[in-house]
Amino acid sequence: MEVLLRKEMTNIISETDDVSPEINSSALSSKQLCLDNGPLTQVKHINRAQVMWKALENILCATGFCSEFILCRHFYDTKLTKFNTMEEFLNRIKQHSDGLDVKDIKLPRQILFALNLNNLSLDYRPLVTSITQCLRSNKNAFTKESLFSNLLDESKRL
Repeated sequence: MEVLLRKEMTNIISETDDVSPEINSSALSSKQLCLDNGPLTQVKHINRAQVMWKALENILCATGFCSEFILCRHFYDTKLTKFNTMEEFLNRIKQHSDGLDVKDIKLPRQILFALNLNNLSLDYRPLVTSITQCLRSNKNAFTKESLFSNLLDESKRL
């Protein structure tokens, strides 16, 4: 969005609200064109470009509860069916898991395992059954790495 504002020479609104009505109108229009429906709904009532800029920073900035909520939602919505390979699926799980760790959200190992196993396709049910039986008798039977390794091996067999 900032690139578009620079192209139109209206990027000054990110620094000051003291701009002509034409620049304000142009910047508002440019921002509105760049926004998805969600953020647009939250700022459509704002008629000053700089105020909208600040509101968008608060809405879209990667801190606080909203960013944590979105990261958790992406983590919970990660399903094998959305990826071409098991490796891509596990890499995305690891990426989201690391993102949660960075935000100091520590998921218990059991939750991580349950989410991974639950989000597999039906082809993996025999392996899921075997892993859950092992975990029932020994909760430390798998580490995250050994679980991922087993899933990768099984994906190569299928």
